[in-house]
Amino acid sequence: MPRGIYNHTKSGPRNQFCPKGHDTLVCGRTKSYTCILCTRECQKNYASENKEYYTSYEKEYRETEQRKKYLEHYRRDHPEMSKLSNLKMATNRNLRVVSWGQDKIKEFYKNCPKGMEIDHIIPLQGKKVSGLHVRWNLQYLDSHENYVKHSKCNLTDASDWYGEILKQAGLK
Repeated sequence: MPRGIYNHTKSGPRNQFCPKGHDTLVCGRTKSYTCILCTRECQKNYASENKEYYTSYEKEYRETEQRKKYLEHYRRDHPEMSKLSNLKMATNRNLRVVSWGQDKIKEFYKNCPKGMEIDHIIPLQGKKVSGLHVRWNLQYLDSHENYVKHSKCNLTDASDWYGEILKQAGLK
């Protein structure tokens, strides 16, 4: 058997490629041995088909007294974790804020349409790539889309997007 065709696990050999052709040695598998990319795609499709349910659930959950009490008790019982989290978030945010172009950012925030949220196209604290807090990295999203995106971005889209910005700036 040629090397690399099968991914051996405790339960036996598994195919390296999923039915859609993704190389699962590169993109990975879930605990149930399904392709991670296919699983994410199914989750996005399900979320978009059930958008009303998720939007109403999210609003109800955010506004519940039970959640507020839980967060309040957690912060009171674990002050070191809250301080650490806030410090890390502030430090990482400060590393990504530039001194130039802040007027355009303020204007962008001021002109935010009602019912929309401001989102970073390339997240400030992504797992594989981190963006800057600059005007051209901001977009308007409704709360559901922003919730589903959750500090993630597609690396190929990000690479193409940065390539376009470099072309516009005359650097590429």
